[in-house]
Amino acid sequence: MKRSFFSTAALAFVLVLAFAAGAAGLDHFQVYTVKEVQVSFDVKLTDQFATAAKKGHLSAITHFANPSRKVHGTTQIGIENTNAHLTGYALKQPQAEPVRTVRFKNQFGQHSVDIREPRFLLVPTQKTSHAGSEFPKTLDHYKCYAVIKLNTIPALPVVKLGDQFGTRNAQVGKPVLFCTPVQKQRHDEKPPDLFDAKNHLAIYDLPPLPKAVSIKTKDQFGAHQLNVLSSVMLAVPTEKQVAVPH
Repeated sequence: MKRSFFSTAALAFVLVLAFAAGAAGLDHFQVYTVKEVQVSFDVKLTDQFATAAKKGHLSAITHFANPSRKVHGTTQIGIENTNAHLTGYALKQPQAEPVRTVRFKNQFGQHSVDIREPRFLLVPTQKTSHAGSEFPKTLDHYKCYAVIKLNTIPALPVVKLGDQFGTRNAQVGKPVLFCTPVQKQRHDEKPPDLFDAKNHLAIYDLPPLPKAVSIKTKDQFGAHQLNVLSSVMLAVPTEKQVAVPH
């Protein structure tokens, strides 16, 4: 009986650790600028703010994101999926968006911000220059809206980050983007289902830290050679609580 109790307790402890590390959800991502690569792709995007797909145009690759370990205070979050990378494409959308007040929470606390126009599409990506890499088959696309006003935000910490490019310490700055999981389609293809409609990404400024790395990537738009320039942002898994259009 004692053995059974301790086995159950040990299993529960392991499950708590797994949840804390984000095993059931989304990784943190350290976001880097890259030397801009001009592209031209038309897409249709459907997220929770749209009853019908909205047309968008991708004009350039501007960012690349690695899954990252994060430590702040006594909280330590590991990497769940080392294959989960995201390429940031500059997004232009002809159809205007209303101002929306969004309340959300994550490991930093509860926030209220106003968002408006979409700025980027984050696309699941394989880093082919990394040995043993695979395409992240269960990672969603994310449509990232610009934060135009901070209503309430918690005090933000200094964090230690570690990814495939190295480690750094940084004071987390204000949230600049709020990203929703989105269904992407090209031409007349059927949009894929979302893998995880609950998890969002809040993206925060970081003090720029130069990082000169050349990588090769592959996503649904093709293969690319990217010159990484600087660590500039942190993407944090986030739960949206309320979104109110103005």
